[in-house]
Amino acid sequence: MMKLIESTTFFYREGYRSFLIEGKVRDGRTLISIHAGYDERRGVFVRSFYTLPSFNEIAAVKFRFWDLAGVASMGWLFFEDVDLVAPSVHKITGIPYIILLSKPRRKITYDDLKADPALFHSE
Repeated sequence: MMKLIESTTFFYREGYRSFLIEGKVRDGRTLISIHAGYDERRGVFVRSFYTLPSFNEIAAVKFRFWDLAGVASMGWLFFEDVDLVAPSVHKITGIPYIILLSKPRRKITYDDLKADPALFHSE
């Protein structure tokens, strides 16, 4: 039995990536955030926050949403093999990665889960 799970990170890369007006701070200045980076394997977004009109940076904050790493990790609990299928392999337009889960675990033991999944050995 195999399950295909489509990566949902495309939603955040397309919509969340923009310049956002977050709101007003106590002294009346406007708080904005700008996409500053994304690590697709770990699923961490970095947004830099600034105040306007001075454009002073307040902080760079990491955010983690549901992503490839999170879904793959949960899948690995129940399946022995977890693979990321790249767009160059699956050839589906508009889909960045697909998580392929195979070899369902019939029984989950400590020994099964104490080692890192093979997916993360390639870093």
